[in-house]
Amino acid sequence: MKLTNNYNTVTISTDITYAQFLATKRYKPEALVLKKDKEPVFMIDTAKEGRGSASANGIALDGVTADGAMFLTINKPGLATLSSAERRAMVKDEYGMILYNMAKIEKQVEAAAAKTEQALETVNDAIEIG
Repeated sequence: MKLTNNYNTVTISTDITYAQFLATKRYKPEALVLKKDKEPVFMIDTAKEGRGSASANGIALDGVTADGAMFLTINKPGLATLSSAERRAMVKDEYGMILYNMAKIEKQVEAAAAKTEQALETVNDAIEIG
């Protein structure tokens, strides 16, 4: 996961590829949700282009690069007028917990992907087509 600030935009990207996201959503959707005391506190999902959002409750990524990387770009008018230190402080304050929670979910997705891959190999090995 990474946050990049260019001029008046903030772009949040994840290490989860679109293909990984789709497989996780299909086979282990619980890995896309961060829970505390069995209650959901943050989740990662996708949205139609231009409809993505980020909040304390989750992030909806609305962009995918040619190599499958998922991202969300947020327009922040006036951001470019701030000094580098002020921008860093503002971004840290507004998006720090989102980045922290995304990192936790990325680890959950990585673990789920490994388990899913093993399960699919077992299923594929059990199928015989004549």
